[in-house]
Amino acid sequence: MCKPPSDGRSEPRIALNVEGPTLRVPGGSAAKVVLQDLSREGFRTEWPYIVRKGHRVWLKIPGFEIMAATVAWEERYTIGCKFGTPLHPTVLARVIALLKAR
Repeated sequence: MCKPPSDGRSEPRIALNVEGPTLRVPGGSAAKVVLQDLSREGFRTEWPYIVRKGHRVWLKIPGFEIMAATVAWEERYTIGCKFGTPLHPTVLARVIALLKAR
C-alpha cells in the first residue's frame, strides 16, 4: 500500500486509485480525476489533456480546500504533481481516511 521512499522521495506515497477529486489547469474547468496516490509532498493522477512539467494545477478533494501544485512530470495520460506547501500530517490522514471510506 505505501511505497517506501527508496525511489528518492522524502515521503512515502499512499496508493489510492479513487475517483472523485477534481483537477483544474489555468484557464480550464475542473474535471474529475482518478487520484492514484498521495503523499504530504504531492500526488499522481490520470489526466487526459496535454500539460507540461512546471504548469500549475489545482486539486480539489471534496470536504477540503483547493490545493495548489506544480506538475513535476508527465507521461502519456498520467501526471505527478508537487504541492506548493506540503500537507500537514493530520490533513493527509484525514484526506486518506475520507477517500478510502468512499
